[in-house]
Amino acid sequence: MIVITTPYQLRAHKATKRALSMYIQSHGHHAGRPLRDPIANCFTLTCYNKKDLEHMWWTCEMLYRSNNYHTIIRGSVIPFITKNECRHMLDHALARIKQKPESFTKAIAVLTAIDTYLDLDKKRTKTLQDLQRNLLRQFM
Repeated sequence: MIVITTPYQLRAHKATKRALSMYIQSHGHHAGRPLRDPIANCFTLTCYNKKDLEHMWWTCEMLYRSNNYHTIIRGSVIPFITKNECRHMLDHALARIKQKPESFTKAIAVLTAIDTYLDLDKKRTKTLQDLQRNLLRQFM
């Protein structure tokens, strides 16, 4: 087992919002999803500076989007992930990222570009749907 020094603290979320923190959904069908704002069932991931926080955001986002959290989800009625398994998954991902930091940086740039394109596509789709709805209303 690889033991690395982690640039973060992972805790069960309490009622207060903390500076330099992000949140990871711990229960439900979207367990593992990174969040900017806390919800009832989440972990608080606190970093020591903004750079580390952004690094951890993208690490969590990549783990979530690649469905890596699905391997550690437990529970048949209410799916959930445990704090220790989440920490282990993050530590393992950070160890892989340390081996290829340039690839990680490139992946962030590509994902950001794809997200921008998808947002534009959503706006175009909404505009076309509004146009279609207005056109149909003229005849009804």
